[in-house]
Amino acid sequence: MFEFDPAKDKADVSAYHQYAAGAGLLSHAVDDGLGSSYLALGDGLNFLYFVGLTKDRVLAGDFVV
Repeated sequence: MFEFDPAKDKADVSAYHQYAAGAGLLSHAVDDGLGSSYLALGDGLNFLYFVGLTKDRVLAGDFVV
């Protein structure tokens, strides 16, 4: 996701039913070492990539689950 602003935006991951809350989703977050982070979704073949945001800047409330 480009230009994701945690103060204003929400990432809708409601199609991935294995997550009951944003905190569960964040437990799978990984920093890429280049200032961005990503989450594996569903079967691990789909990813949500936050360009310019490390995982410590993304909060559970930033997701619609």
